[in-house]
Amino acid sequence: MYLCLNMNISYLKGTKSTPREVIDVEPDRISYLPGHVIDCILSYLPIKEAVRTSVLSNKWKNKWYTLPNLVFDEQCVSHLASEDPLVIENKFLKIVDHVLLVHSGVINMFKFVDYENLVSDSADIDRWILHLTG
Repeated sequence: MYLCLNMNISYLKGTKSTPREVIDVEPDRISYLPGHVIDCILSYLPIKEAVRTSVLSNKWKNKWYTLPNLVFDEQCVSHLASEDPLVIENKFLKIVDHVLLVHSGVINMFKFVDYENLVSDSADIDRWILHLTG
């Protein structure tokens, strides 16, 4: 399927004539994927990457909100490796809190990998457990 666009390009040439050019543009195929295919793709991605797919199209925008399997590990904050450990901990807590806040749908699995004792306060973990069981 091709989409044809008529475009006036006279202003580009600096002429007074009004030539028209037909440009073939391929459609955005990723926007036409069925919802179950998008869900399947997202299920294979780390949560950080699943969130990043929101920019692909409106159909993908909040699709990660319904991920049934949530895995929080070092990949969530890998871009902060050189930061202060307290900064990393705070960012990690905010990520988990935000995902749980906006999540809609069933959560089949919640996996929290506390590498390098990232979460120092058990109250945070208690809060997540209460949210998941409530």
